[in-house]
Amino acid sequence: MLRHDGLPAPGCSPKQKTPIWPATQVLRDVGQRKLIGGGKGDRWPAESAIRTEMSQCWRPIRDSRPLQAVVPPQQVCSGQLHHQLTAIMHKFVILLACICVAAAQRGFTPVENYPPIPYSFNYANQDAEGSHTHEESGDGSGRVQGRYTLSLADGRTRTVTYTADENGYRAEIVTNEQGTESKNPADVVIQSSALPGPEAAIANEPNRLRG
Repeated sequence: MLRHDGLPAPGCSPKQKTPIWPATQVLRDVGQRKLIGGGKGDRWPAESAIRTEMSQCWRPIRDSRPLQAVVPPQQVCSGQLHHQLTAIMHKFVILLACICVAAAQRGFTPVENYPPIPYSFNYANQDAEGSHTHEESGDGSGRVQGRYTLSLADGRTRTVTYTADENGYRAEIVTNEQGTESKNPADVVIQSSALPGPEAAIANEPNRLRG
């Protein structure tokens, strides 16, 4: 780079983009300029000379890299894609919620309270081993009462009368089966006509010998 007087600018080199401007070079160049100017009236203040020389030689260093080198296009595209996917997911969630609410409202059926329906039944069965019967009735509100009987060919009998309501289940048993005795465990009343153990063994001895 040449100055206005034809001399090369101090501190600058054709191969160097960044100027080299040491303070000694500036002062030496200012002294040369005073000699070139000649004449006693030719004055060149040092401050003005330094500004002139620096403005001719110094140039700002610009970043010659393209914009893509500063912000990679992959990062820009990734950010935009992430934003678009997030927006799509939000819309999908809102749509799914609306579908669920609509389906729930459409499929809702109020429960109707029907009046209690009373019922009753009974049956009896007879075969070679004996007979048994069962009868029961209910008011439709949870209150039930009934009875069943069992009569075997060997003479054993059992009759159970029961009630079930808001107070629970209660039963009364009448039987002659061996090994039972009259007692009241919990809500059950047992009435047994069976013989006690020793007497039952004596009474059953002929049957045992016959067998």
